[in-house]
Amino acid sequence: MKRRHGTKTAFERNNIGLKLIWRWPERIIAFAVVQPLAGEEAVDELKRCVDGGMLGMGEMGHYSGMYRFGSPDFLRVVDACIRLNIPINLHSNEEVGHFYLGKSIIPLRHYYRLICRYPEMKLIMAHWGGGIFFYEIMPEVRRSLENVYYDTAGGPLLFPPRAIFNAALQLIDHRKILYGSDYPLTSCWKNEFGFFFCHRGVTHMKAVMLTGAGGTEMLKLMEVPAPVLKDPLDVMVRLYASGLNPVDYKYAERVAFIPTAFPLSWVVTGPGGASDWRGGNEIQNRG
Repeated sequence: MKRRHGTKTAFERNNIGLKLIWRWPERIIAFAVVQPLAGEEAVDELKRCVDGGMLGMGEMGHYSGMYRFGSPDFLRVVDACIRLNIPINLHSNEEVGHFYLGKSIIPLRHYYRLICRYPEMKLIMAHWGGGIFFYEIMPEVRRSLENVYYDTAGGPLLFPPRAIFNAALQLIDHRKILYGSDYPLTSCWKNEFGFFFCHRGVTHMKAVMLTGAGGTEMLKLMEVPAPVLKDPLDVMVRLYASGLNPVDYKYAERVAFIPTAFPLSWVVTGPGGASDWRGGNEIQNRG
């Protein structure tokens, strides 16, 4: 079948997504991408992806797609998403501030017009919705944006994380905030995960620390800063229990010099999550 208007790229990308969710159905959710200018072909591709297990459409980078929100081609795809009962993830961004690649000039009122036209549409506005959630302080706007959600992709590149989260949580239901990273646009795992971890109120932890060379008298239970995940494959474990073994005592007795206190313990157990584990899984480790 002849493909047009860039649908070959979308088709290839969707095939990659389908293979991933078929391989790891319990770990990965994928959204389809289509080119609205392809007409009914775009709708057919969307149906193929949904039949294959995809659960949404997007992120749609309309700023480079040569179509407008009010165009028949785009609205045809919107209608299809409503019929299929799947959400649409649309690129959005703040209207003010410095320019960067991917920053759209489409004003927020155009998004709002689309939302009001299709109140039943489930919409995820990327990049904090360009700040449109601030207007949910207005009762009429809050009602109109009832089915609108906001992802946090790229947030740390533009906003101080704690400030934007505090502002959002004052204005909208926390269930409308969806995690997004824009990874690997730039490396900001430490900032993002560090904030999320601290935002839950966990900024410090207890640890058995070796405070100097010597015997067991040099082992102290201390409160130390909580670690920050630096990589997407790092695992955070909330400990049920931790123990000391002969290797810890021997190390404490034989170490000649330590510049600063550091934690001991090679055995832990508790719930954690990342990589091949899920949050809440029971984990035991023996180093």
